[in-house]
Amino acid sequence: MTLTMPDKLWPIFRLNPWLINLLYRCAISAFLSFAKKRGIEIGLFCVVHTFGRQLNWNVHFHLSVTRGGVNLKTKRWGNIYFNAAMVE
Repeated sequence: MTLTMPDKLWPIFRLNPWLINLLYRCAISAFLSFAKKRGIEIGLFCVVHTFGRQLNWNVHFHLSVTRGGVNLKTKRWGNIYFNAAMVE
């Protein structure tokens, strides 16, 4: 999935690039926390892109998240689903 922000915020991140790392950590933390509350440890990776297709400044994140993970109590696979309403 792709996470982005309103273009009105782009100048703030361009002038303060350290905020990109903070936002990156927040995105990962949100998904891990969501799954952990359901007793599941998921796998994910996140890639930061700072430019769009036309090489314009466009900070966004691409996340690849497993459709489930290991249930922390049973040590078995547990399914989890992230729908648009959960992410918005």
